[in-house]
Amino acid sequence: MTHEVAFFAAFVLPDRKQRCPELLGNKRTEPKRQTIPNTPRSLTESGAPSTCRAMSTNSRIDGLELALADALAEVVGGGCGTLISCK
Repeated sequence: MTHEVAFFAAFVLPDRKQRCPELLGNKRTEPKRQTIPNTPRSLTESGAPSTCRAMSTNSRIDGLELALADALAEVVGGGCGTLISCK
C-alpha cells in the first residue's frame, strides 16, 4: 500500500474511500506560490518531524518525501490542493 493510499485509508470516511484512486490521479494546473516564513518552525516546535510526504496537485512535489520547510514553501498561499503527511 502506498503512503498516499494508507493516508486516505486512515483519515477518509468509509463512504468517501471509493473516490481515493480518483482523487490521487486527478492533476490540476499549478497556481503561483507564496510562503509564510515561520510556519515550518512552528510545526517542528509542536512536534512535527523535519520531513514529510506530499500529496498535491502541484506536480513538483506530488508523491515526494521532502523537507517540511520545502514542502510548505512550495504550497502555502499558492492555492493548490495539498496534503502534507508527517509520520
